[in-house]
Amino acid sequence: MIDTHTALQNRLLAALKPDDLLLLLPSLTMIECPTGKILQEAGSEVRHAWFPLDAAAASFVVAADANHMVDAALVGREGAVGGIISTGSYPAYARAHVQFAGRFLRLPLSALNQAKAQSPTIANWVARYSDCLVAQLFQSAACNASHTIAQRLARWLIATRDRIGRDEIIITQEQLGEMLGVGRSFINRSL
Repeated sequence: MIDTHTALQNRLLAALKPDDLLLLLPSLTMIECPTGKILQEAGSEVRHAWFPLDAAAASFVVAADANHMVDAALVGREGAVGGIISTGSYPAYARAHVQFAGRFLRLPLSALNQAKAQSPTIANWVARYSDCLVAQLFQSAACNASHTIAQRLARWLIATRDRIGRDEIIITQEQLGEMLGVGRSFINRSL
């Protein structure tokens, strides 16, 4: 079983009351995830919620066209990806993959749904986090529509620094371009 100290390293889990966290602890599993690991595939059934720890982070990516995926949201130790924002019985609307390697706590949706049934506080916690993630997506859409590539890059770098808690972000210009939906040369000129 995961200890409370480890679970509290994720800010979303840390926001729970101790009694509510105890409902989830027995079902949490620590998983070391490499960069690129797929946590959920678009169209597949969502079976887990994933809570990044430390400097780990995951991205929601969507298909821009048949050949390109674009970053829609980045989630670090402040949140979770996967079933935390759905009931899990529906297909995933986006791919979620590990953007920055590290430790994740994995929670089966069956355990989360059972905890939501036992605690109205947990049900509200899930709903509020979903609202926060939707707000992030709205902000991202507005930024993509109205800001220059350099401004979008700056926003992404600042948000990433906040989510992973490190000043050093190890990523290539090509990867940045893919996430922002632009060519590497645009990133090179913007840096």
